[in-house]
Amino acid sequence: DLTLSDGRQIKVGIAHSVLKTGAYLHRFYAFVPKYPFEIIKLSGLFCLGHMLETDGDLQNHWLSKKHGSFDKRKTTIGGLTYDCPVITFASGITNLIGHGNDYIIISYGVDDCYSRSIIVHKKKIELLMFRSKGNATDVLYQ
Repeated sequence: DLTLSDGRQIKVGIAHSVLKTGAYLHRFYAFVPKYPFEIIKLSGLFCLGHMLETDGDLQNHWLSKKHGSFDKRKTTIGGLTYDCPVITFASGITNLIGHGNDYIIISYGVDDCYSRSIIVHKKKIELLMFRSKGNATDVLYQ
C-alpha cells in the first residue's frame, strides 16, 4: 500500500521487461485497490543493483571464488553501459514491518546466480512513478 502526497491510497507492484539485448529492466505500476483494479501509472524503467562489496559473505560467494574476485557483468543499452546486472528478476515485494510503514522490501535474483533483497523508501517509488521520467540510469541499490 502506498499513500501518495495528495492522500490517495494506491497499490504498487513491480514488473519486468526484457530488451532485445537480453537485459532485464523493471518498472513500478500503481493501481486502484478496487475492482476492476485499473492501472493508473507506470514508472520509467530502472535496473536493480549487483551484489555490493559490503554485502555479507561476498568473499565466499561461488562467483568470487571462481575468478578470485567478484566479477560484475554490466548492461549495455543503446551503446551506453550501465552498472547493472544483465539479468535481474524481481520475485517479491512487501511492506517492511515497523519504521512507520514507510519502506518496502524487494527481493530479486541476479544473473540466475544469487539473490538479493533491498529496502526502498516508499517516497522513492512515488518519485519514480509520479515525478520523474525514469530510465535505465535509475538504479535501485542499498
